[in-house]
Amino acid sequence: MSDRTPAGQFLDAAIDLLRRIRDEEGGSVAAAGTLLADTVADGGRLFAFGAGHSSLAAQDLVYRAGGLALMNLLAVPGAVGVDVMPATLGSALERVDGLAGVVLDSSPLRAGDALIIVSLSGRNALPVEMAMKARERG
Repeated sequence: MSDRTPAGQFLDAAIDLLRRIRDEEGGSVAAAGTLLADTVADGGRLFAFGAGHSSLAAQDLVYRAGGLALMNLLAVPGAVGVDVMPATLGSALERVDGLAGVVLDSSPLRAGDALIIVSLSGRNALPVEMAMKARERG
């Protein structure tokens, strides 16, 4: 495109990122798709989780019209969406060590299910511990 307007620059950057994902992460994307398909074929369930701003992407996986109807939201009260009061509470809950184990203990997740975890930073305690503990539980 090489249009030097801000819109053209944005679109060029997005196209470049999509090419990089295809070239560098295509195998991982295909493996994730296979894992989800195998989970469903084997009778497992699909869940999505995100905290704070990441919860919006997880909710989009669940509630998007035309999306995969088998997807379920794993929600943590106070850490989902933008309706948390005060607004800083959601961010604070993302950093609480041990909360992920409590959430998983009270969730419907079981071995053989798949959990997609969305995290914009990849470093807050809640999503990182959620991934580690979910993997431990199968």
